[in-house]
Amino acid sequence: RDYQGWLKKNDADPEDYYADILPYLAKTHPDFKVVVLDRENILKLTVSLHRAKHNQATNMDKGLDMSLKELNNAFQWHDGENVSTGGVVPQVTVNKTKFPLDVAKAVKFVQREVNLRSVRDRTLQDLGVPVLRLRYEDCAKDPNTCIDAVAQFLGIPRMDLVGEEREKDAAKSAEREKERSSKEEGASAKVNKSILDEIANPDELLDAVKTHNWTHWLTAS
Repeated sequence: RDYQGWLKKNDADPEDYYADILPYLAKTHPDFKVVVLDRENILKLTVSLHRAKHNQATNMDKGLDMSLKELNNAFQWHDGENVSTGGVVPQVTVNKTKFPLDVAKAVKFVQREVNLRSVRDRTLQDLGVPVLRLRYEDCAKDPNTCIDAVAQFLGIPRMDLVGEEREKDAAKSAEREKERSSKEEGASAKVNKSILDEIANPDELLDAVKTHNWTHWLTAS
């Protein structure tokens, strides 16, 4: 409630001013700790968010009376193997049809994200707040390790968010991912196109990436 009140009082957008609330929290909650979860590949983050926004707009344009079949085509639920064999957590896979990326907006988003992270990190360093930094990419591959790290950092009991049976399925998924990754070793050309292949105007994005020296994000996960 205090945070929302601060935002309203300062007419602030949470996305742009979340770092500015840290000094306030340091005064009201002097023992607070911060867990930072960043997706290292900001370009991939940007494309993913813009794809989600595009899909949402596309689905809304079709009206609220979409049939179940249409919804399943837009957002397909899958359970890995067989849901009856042990409670796999359903995941949403979004339609991977190429979409037109507004490159100008994407560039601004990347620049804004880089700046916000810089401001946040400087603020945390100045405040001397205990910080645990996690990578989204690592947590996506091994969520249990991240959960353990957060629990230890905060000094709270480890929460079993997955369950014994689901851990077995997670182990199977990890093994399949390991096999897939081993097959792709050395296939840098395929990785280079991973982001560009998602959009309908890859040349435009590539030009922008080269202009801003962001080519390293094309080869990162």
